[in-house]
Amino acid sequence: MALTSLGLLLLLSSLHYGQTEALPKATVRTVSPYDPLYPGDTVTRQCDISDYEDWSYRWCRDGQQLTNNNKKTITLSADAAGSYSCEGSRRDLPTKSQLSDGHSITITALALPTATRE
Repeated sequence: MALTSLGLLLLLSSLHYGQTEALPKATVRTVSPYDPLYPGDTVTRQCDISDYEDWSYRWCRDGQQLTNNNKKTITLSADAAGSYSCEGSRRDLPTKSQLSDGHSITITALALPTATRE
């Protein structure tokens, strides 16, 4: 079976990419609000993958995949404490990204009111 010029180019591109180029690394960032977070707050996180477009996203909390969360940006209850990470996949090369480092949600406890007697 003979390879066409385009087929050979695609094959060589795949081999070249796989051997010499690192996969892009996903990063998680907080869109809003910034710390401190209090019980009942919501927090918006975004998965950023540089240099490429058309990603589908996969979000995880504490290493477990979240269902129905394939968007670039997710909004979570701050009460859902844990370490959030993301990664991307797409049709073109590169077809996936590296998993991001974990990004934790930390809740600041509210000070309890104190009563004083006079």
